[in-house]
Amino acid sequence: MQTGVDISLWSYEGTTFEASVIGLIDDSITAEATDAKASAKRVAQDYLAAKAIGETAKAEALLGILVDRQTVNGELDEGMYGIYSNLAAYDLLIRSDDLVGTGFDADSIVDYILGSQDANGALPTEDAVNWISNDFMVTSQAVRILKELKGETSRDAAAVQTAIDDALDWLKTNQNTDGSFSAGWDDPVTDSSEIIYTALSVDEDPADYLSTGDNSPVDYMLGGALTEGSFGNVPSTIWALDAYLQLGASVEADEVVGVVVDIADDEIFELEVTTCAAMTVSFDSIDSVTGAALWVSTDETVAAVDTDGLIKGIASGTATVSLKVDGVSGSADLSVEEGQYDVGLLTAIRNNFNSHKDGTPVDAGWGTSVPLISISSWRQGRIFQVGPMRMYHLKMRSQS
Repeated sequence: MQTGVDISLWSYEGTTFEASVIGLIDDSITAEATDAKASAKRVAQDYLAAKAIGETAKAEALLGILVDRQTVNGELDEGMYGIYSNLAAYDLLIRSDDLVGTGFDADSIVDYILGSQDANGALPTEDAVNWISNDFMVTSQAVRILKELKGETSRDAAAVQTAIDDALDWLKTNQNTDGSFSAGWDDPVTDSSEIIYTALSVDEDPADYLSTGDNSPVDYMLGGALTEGSFGNVPSTIWALDAYLQLGASVEADEVVGVVVDIADDEIFELEVTTCAAMTVSFDSIDSVTGAALWVSTDETVAAVDTDGLIKGIASGTATVSLKVDGVSGSADLSVEEGQYDVGLLTAIRNNFNSHKDGTPVDAGWGTSVPLISISSWRQGRIFQVGPMRMYHLKMRSQS
């Protein structure tokens, strides 16, 4: 919703996205009274969602759950693996300006983070026996939380700043030559997005975080993160979107962000026709532009396309049909196969089949006013729209 998207327009199989989110929120609230409580991270995510869609009562209930969960040790979810959920929850509350002044104990949170920091500056403390390792995201979250609470805690400001500096130093050791960041097997889009958000939170310019190849994470997100139209998966795409928003990017709700081209039959014969349709996709609508755009075929000797999206097979081969709307392109591939013709059978169709069997010709104008069916198509139950003289679409598949 930070992008200005109206999520009330999103639906799947009759259920709106907003209704699904409310269902998940209700599940988290209900689960709090059971042994199967939602993680602190999940509750915080639900809190932000409830607040964003105007579910004030539910939002207050979720925030209350988190405040009530906080222990004197600063934990929300207890246990050695709780840090992965706890810091994520605190970090999410920073986004909504709700970490300070809502009932959380700042000193407990700061103590919890400082006590979880490894000697190298990363979090959590390495514990190979229990499969706990330094984590890029947890360390980034720690930096942002400490920066938010630095002026709210009674703990020594110099110690808090040292923890921030040490964590930043460790994060910077994970930069790649292309400017991206990734620790171990981490996804570079996710870690690069994290470092951008973290740098901005401590009032530093991520464009100044240069690699040995003189590239920054901003360079990577602008030039290397998107591969073949994808950021890899849904979570990485969300992180990338967040990074672009952090950098000040914006998209108008009605701006065309994609063009989808659909060819009715992408395998046709010479002289056969098929149709194609196109839709533009924006954040708030999906619109047909089939007859309002300039269609182009990459090889008109194979297939030609007119302004209405009607495609005609010319000769065997492959071609790509495309169009561009507001600077955004869409395309689809088509193959044309060589046709085989039988003059006798075409003559039978050109006249009247029954009359032909009887040897009685019919009016010569009949074939120009009545649509014809190719024998091969007729045998397969397929009928094709035909044009002038009703002849150029007729084809014969080889019959064994």
